[in-house]
Amino acid sequence: MTEPLLLIGWLLVSHLTADFVLQTNASVADRNEAGPRARRALGLHTLIVAACMVPFWLAFGTPGLIALLVVALPHPFIDAAKTRLAEIERAASGSTEWSPWPAGLFLLDQIVHLALIFVAWWVLLRDAALNPWFVDRVAQATAGMAPDDVHRAALIAVVGWSLAVVNGRAARFFVPLLLPPEASTGLAAGASVASHSAVGYSVKLGPLSGRLEPDRAPAVETADNVGAVVGVLERLLVVLLILGHAEVGIGLVVAAKTLARFKQLDERPFAEKYLVGTLASVTVAVASALAARVVLTGI
Repeated sequence: MTEPLLLIGWLLVSHLTADFVLQTNASVADRNEAGPRARRALGLHTLIVAACMVPFWLAFGTPGLIALLVVALPHPFIDAAKTRLAEIERAASGSTEWSPWPAGLFLLDQIVHLALIFVAWWVLLRDAALNPWFVDRVAQATAGMAPDDVHRAALIAVVGWSLAVVNGRAARFFVPLLLPPEASTGLAAGASVASHSAVGYSVKLGPLSGRLEPDRAPAVETADNVGAVVGVLERLLVVLLILGHAEVGIGLVVAAKTLARFKQLDERPFAEKYLVGTLASVTVAVASALAARVVLTGI
């Protein structure tokens, strides 16, 4: 059971690293432009995805190379389709009108990518044999350790990195997509005001971007940064509590965060938006921590 979990885990790590660690806001902004800039950005991101899959080529040879192509080549088409659908939605609803569509597109995009990864594992890598030279190199690097201990340490590393990226990066992009533009400041969000002009503010939300009218834009970027840090710390604390079987402490974390916003909660619009942001943030942390606990229990 450990080896399939480890292989799937490394495939997940390659995806999370390419999408949320090595992809910059500038690249995302270029992808949302028309013409050569968008094509260059999509091409660069595809190369990053392929580079993150190279270890599987080295480990499995031809099956690994085919898996690399299966995961990487559709990537620009999926991302371009997501961007186009987001543009259609913004044109239909207006740039300042709230819609769940961006968050839904974010989840759909991730589901499609993960589905391709699962297909690559199931069809190409599940029963593939490791290259003997790769096995030898791993044995040399882990000399003195039992194979089970190596697998256990690697799986713990994979789970830890995945939790860090999901709760530290991916959630910072996902949570603000559930909030109206004017509500994203300081609500467990991760949006950042990147630039402004006479016609409005450009807001980067990870895989998606949007526009805010000048009178709707956050006054200072500092509030966004503090809110992002609060959200990350909240999710990491929830993850640690769940992994430590101390779920009762989650209520204390949420209560401490709520106390800091106590006076603002008298305003119903803010209270509702705060509740959505907090519930979304905690949901990501709980879901990822429970999945990690199931995996770690098996080792």
